[in-house]
This record gives sequence, C-alpha cells and structure tokens, in this order.
Amino acid sequence: MPADHHAFDLGQLIELVNAGYFEEARDFAWLGFVPPGKASSINTVAGLKPQQMATEMGISAMEPPSAIALVRRRCPGIVIAMGRPGDSDPRQPLRPGGAMLWHYDGTNESPALPPPDPGAARVVAELAAQRSWGPPPVTFHAAARLREVPVKELLSLLVHPPQSPVHARMSVWERTVQAWCCLGLLHRGETGLLADIVFGVEDWTTEAAVYALVVSAWMEPAQRAGVAALVAERFEKALAAQQTRPVLIAASLAQLACVTPDLPAAVRDAARQELAEDVLPPAQPQPKRTLWDKLRGR
Repeated sequence: MPADHHAFDLGQLIELVNAGYFEEARDFAWLGFVPPGKASSINTVAGLKPQQMATEMGISAMEPPSAIALVRRRCPGIVIAMGRPGDSDPRQPLRPGGAMLWHYDGTNESPALPPPDPGAARVVAELAAQRSWGPPPVTFHAAARLREVPVKELLSLLVHPPQSPVHARMSVWERTVQAWCCLGLLHRGETGLLADIVFGVEDWTTEAAVYALVVSAWMEPAQRAGVAALVAERFEKALAAQQTRPVLIAASLAQLACVTPDLPAAVRDAARQELAEDVLPPAQPQPKRTLWDKLRGR
C-alpha cells in the first residue's frame, strides 16, 4: 500500500482487488471496514457504562436522524434538545419526491416506515453478523442473498435496524446493516431508489446508498460515469451546506468520493482536502494521524 496520498492510485487498487488481493483494501474506509458514525450524541452515549442511562441531552446542531434514533434506542425516554437546523435544512430532501425514510415534528425525527418483517430482519442480521467486511467484489457477491428480501423490507430496515447479536462499536453495527440493505436494493435493480436516498434527508442512509452505487461502479465499468457524476454532485452539495452549518456526513462522503472510479480530479482533490481538515473517529487508537491515515479512515 502506498506510503502517502500522492501515491494513491485507485485504478491500480481496483485491479489488485479484482485480481483477488483483497488485503490491499483493508485499511480504506468503506473498502476494508465501515467507519463509525460521526455524531456528538453517539459519543456521549457510547461513553456510558451499561448500567447508566442518559435522561436528557443537549445538542448544538442537528445530527443525522439515524444517530438520534440510535441514542433513543439506547436510552428510552431520553429528552433531546437540538439546535436550529440551519441552511440548507438537513431535514429536507435535496430533490423532490423519492423515498421518504424519516418524518420530522420540529427537530424530532421518527421513521417514516413501519418495522420490518421479523424474517427479513433475521436475514439481514445474520448476514451482517456472519460476514466480515471487504472490498466491493466481496460485499456485492455476499449481498446476493438479499435479492429475495422485498424492497419495502429493505427500506424499513434502514430506519429500523435489528439489534446486534454481536459486540460492535456503537453505530458501526447500524451503519453496516444500512450498507447491506442498500446492497440488497442494488441487487434488486433499484438504482433509481438508491439515488433518491442519496439526495434525501441528510443521514447515515445517504452514505449507505452512495456506497452501494460506488460498488456498482466498481463492478460494472459502464456505470462509472453516471455514478461519478452523482457522487460528485452529492459531495459538492455537502461542501456547500458546510459553509453555513455542520455536515456530519461530509467526511464519510469524502471517503466514498476517494474510492469512486472516474471521479473528476478536482472533486477528488476537494475530498482529500476535506479529509485533511477533518478529524474522523479512528478505526483504532493512533498516536499520530497523517493525511494518508485520514484518507484511509484510520
């Protein structure tokens, strides 16, 4: 693996992975592991001992609804005071119409879909618990079993992730489930629906849908131009919104942009700059994080 970001060659990495050298991608966020979610609410709750439970929380700015919903599951009945949404409003889809995953009453989120069928939840939970994460050829083929799960159940699981049967860092299990569900939508041929989610409410589901489309670009060269344009547009909108308010998914979108085939060089440079300026939750404790570590999500 190259020692610094100037030596990073995505085309070479894709060739190595497609040739079966999966270990070459293991240190890259979304290729070797699902990065944890970035949210102060998650950090606060994750620091509590098992017998502790928060009853109230104040957050200066709005955070992804998936993060807040996870906090509510961890601390039932918690009262959360949240700051103003800011511009552009993260509660509003960037494109009209499309799939609605979340409802809002003021700044309070709630799933827009009913809980999933237990059988569908079991299939996704088993896959997420049994399969170690890997680069696109690994996850794409492993997710083939999800093509039998109905679309409405996959969508429901995005906002009603099952309880983790294994120990996992808080947020990683939920985000992994969301990524598998979006891969299931990809196997169902629902690329249009995935694009709707990408430009829907600003959330962890945005990242999961982008990831699934990036996988399609790795697997099918004919998809690369369209996916690159979509990833570039969504990342640029995140950067624009970040001028006036925090965008907690911006760093993850930058990680995804860095592994998107055929992305315009200017957009890839902007993604690297975003990672250079951001502090991401590390995959493991690091004494010092270089720019290349940040690009890899370490």
